[in-house]
Amino acid sequence: MDDESYPAGVGYVFSECGLQFNCDADTENIHSLYFEKEEHDGFVLSEVPFYMSREAVRARFGQPERSGDALSHPILGELGPWDRFKLNGFLLRIQYHCDLQRIEMVTLMRPDVAP
Repeated sequence: MDDESYPAGVGYVFSECGLQFNCDADTENIHSLYFEKEEHDGFVLSEVPFYMSREAVRARFGQPERSGDALSHPILGELGPWDRFKLNGFLLRIQYHCDLQRIEMVTLMRPDVAP
């Protein structure tokens, strides 16, 4: 990966099922899992269903450790806001659709690789 905001690593993308993961370059241990919205016939997360709103996510997980506003990226386009929660030994990052009424992506990551 060439992105300087993340440690050197190897990325894998399974676009048919909405799953991506990144591994450490030297050990190939997984450090981040990305689950995309359910338009794929892939993963469904029982604890964080993609139909949840930001309000519902915060009611379930409490106050986020960090949050970010929606933004317009020159290459990626419109990106909705996000919240990050510290859980038992890992971080849960929720990227919302711009309308805040549903989740776009769920990321699970080790704290040592969080940007």
